[in-house]
Amino acid sequence: MQSQVVLGIDLGGTKVLAAAVNEKGQVVASGRKRTTGVSTRAGLLQKILDAVAKTMAAGGIEPSEIAALGIGAPGPVDRADGTVLEMPNIPVGRLPLRAELQRHYPVPVVVDNDVNAGTFGEFWRGAGRGTRHMVGVFVGTGTGGGIIIDGEILRGKTGITGEIGHIVLDPDGPECGCGRRGCLEALASRTAMQRRVEAALRDGRKSVLLDAAGGDLAGLRSKAFAKALSRGDALAEEVIRDCAIHLGYGAVALVHLLSPECIVFGGGVMESLAPVMIPVIEGVVRERCLKGTAKGIGILPAKLGDHAGVLGAAALAMKELGTLSA
Repeated sequence: MQSQVVLGIDLGGTKVLAAAVNEKGQVVASGRKRTTGVSTRAGLLQKILDAVAKTMAAGGIEPSEIAALGIGAPGPVDRADGTVLEMPNIPVGRLPLRAELQRHYPVPVVVDNDVNAGTFGEFWRGAGRGTRHMVGVFVGTGTGGGIIIDGEILRGKTGITGEIGHIVLDPDGPECGCGRRGCLEALASRTAMQRRVEAALRDGRKSVLLDAAGGDLAGLRSKAFAKALSRGDALAEEVIRDCAIHLGYGAVALVHLLSPECIVFGGGVMESLAPVMIPVIEGVVRERCLKGTAKGIGILPAKLGDHAGVLGAAALAMKELGTLSA
C-alpha cells in the first residue's frame, strides 16, 4: 500500500469485524471472525487479533502502514485507559482493550462504545453526513443510541450518555433485560419483537413467522419479518407496526430534548424493515411533537450497514490523530 491506514474494529456478541480505512473514509480491506461462544478474555482477544490479521492479509497491509486502531465494544468504556468495564453479551469481565492491543500494535488505540462508534460512522460518512447535531438509534437484540452535538459525541458526567433504550415509556410495561420495566428496549427491539411473537403463537395466533424463521424463533431476524409481511401475515404487520410506534415515541422525546438535525435509525431490525418502519416512526414524530419542534428534522434510515461501526471506530481514531477529514 502507498499510504497509511487506520484499522476500525467493531466487536459484537456474534462477530468481530475489522476494516482498513483510508483517509477518504473508504474501506480498502476487511475481515471478520465469529465470537459466538467465546467465554474467556484470551479467547476474545485472539478473535480480535485474527480479524485484524485477516484484514491485513486481504489488503496486503504491513504493520508499519497502520497509523492507529479504533475499536467499538458492546459495553461501557473507561476512555481514560481504554478499558471495557463490562460486556453483557460477552461474559469475559473487565477488558483492558487498549493495553492488550498495543502489546501487538504499538500505535494509538481508541476504545469507545460500539453504538457511539456506529453513530459516528453514520455522522462521518452515512445518513448524517453534513450535519452537526445528530442522534443515532440502533435497534437490534437491544436498542442503543449515540448523540452528537456540534460534531462531538455527547458523553456527560459518567461518559455513558445515549442509553436511549432505557428511556421508560411504560412504567407497567414488560420487563427489560436491565431488570426494570417499560424501557424502550423492552418494547422495541428484536428481543421484544420475538417475545411478542412467541406469546401470540402460544395464544393460538396463526402466523407464517415460525416458517419464515426456519422453524426456530431464535433465528427471527428482520428478513424473516419482511418475508412474512410480503405474504400478508397479520401478526408480523402488527408486531412491526407496534415496534415502530414505540420507536416513534422515543424519537419524540429525543426531538423535544435535543432538537437534532436528524435521527438516524440503524441496526439489525432496520436492515430489511426500515422501508416499513421509518414512515410509521416519522408519522408519530410529526403527530406527537410540540407544534413546530419537529420541522426540518430528518427521520432517516442508516446507510452504512455493517460498516457503520468500523468506519466510526476508525474515524474516532483519526480524530485522535488529528487527521479526520470532513
